[in-house]
Amino acid sequence: MVRLKARYILFDVIYPNLEKEQENYLKKTCLLQHHSTSQNVNLRALSELVKRNIQLLFGDQGYGTAGISIIVKYFSQKTSTGIIRCSREYYKLICAALTIINKLNGKDVIFRIIKISGTIRKCEQSAIDRNKKLMKELKLKEFEQDDFSKISEDEDED
Repeated sequence: MVRLKARYILFDVIYPNLEKEQENYLKKTCLLQHHSTSQNVNLRALSELVKRNIQLLFGDQGYGTAGISIIVKYFSQKTSTGIIRCSREYYKLICAALTIINKLNGKDVIFRIIKISGTIRKCEQSAIDRNKKLMKELKLKEFEQDDFSKISEDEDED
């Protein structure tokens, strides 16, 4: 019996702040980019969105070959992170379709592919490690901006 080989694509949805320049890396700015998605976005809606973009990019043949194998396994509306399972032969088509999506429920978005793996466990672990690293960076940046200014003010008083 032949086993169907699959790839798992870990992605996140970013909501860019186009009005303001992103020069400084503030906690507020970072969290605005990674805010939660509306409740209207679910597994089925994401699957249909990706399939529609595959059909736009690659036509009916692309939709017929790659579109059948797409299954959104996980999507967190709180973190805007998800995992898509697809056929190993067509994962590049799905990655291309994900990257051209620029609207989600009428809002400007960027779909960023984080990791492609052969197992869902590796994608989950990568998402956990990435979130831990992001939280450490946010805490470090917050410490640098807030606490060092307080320390220098205290030294000036002495």
